[in-house]
Amino acid sequence: MELQAEGEAKATTLKAGAEAEAERLKGQASADAIRASGEATAASTQAALMAQAEGEQKLAEARAAMEGVNLTLEIALATLKSREAIAAEFAKALAGLGGNMKIVQFSSSVAGQSGGNLLLQTLMQVPEVAAALNAQVEALSGKDVPTLLAAVAQILRGGAVAAKPEAGETVKS
Repeated sequence: MELQAEGEAKATTLKAGAEAEAERLKGQASADAIRASGEATAASTQAALMAQAEGEQKLAEARAAMEGVNLTLEIALATLKSREAIAAEFAKALAGLGGNMKIVQFSSSVAGQSGGNLLLQTLMQVPEVAAALNAQVEALSGKDVPTLLAAVAQILRGGAVAAKPEAGETVKS
């Protein structure tokens, strides 16, 4: 009987050990499945975040390129506005030209051109001469012709001249 009890105890111990090992293996398999699922979810999330980051980077690059285009456009608009202002100032300066002039038409030979109207030929050269004069005066003095003429007029009137009038500021008499 003692042997039988000892055999039954061993059998119970082996059975309990086998059941425990089966439970451990079942738990390990369940843990492995959960870990694999978590790793798959993490990989999926990582791929989605990487795709989002790449998309945001491309969007930032596109915005930066558009800023360059916008800057170029702003520069072009500013240049256009300044050229319009220059043309308007030249038009104002030339508006009174010839107000007290008496025109007498005569013909002459100028630089290989025979006949024609000398006055007309001279007047056709005025814009070119004005542009060259303005460029030369500005290169030598750092001021454009209207600003320089306003300063000279102020000096001739006996007034003090500001060191450098601000843009759009006129010299007062």
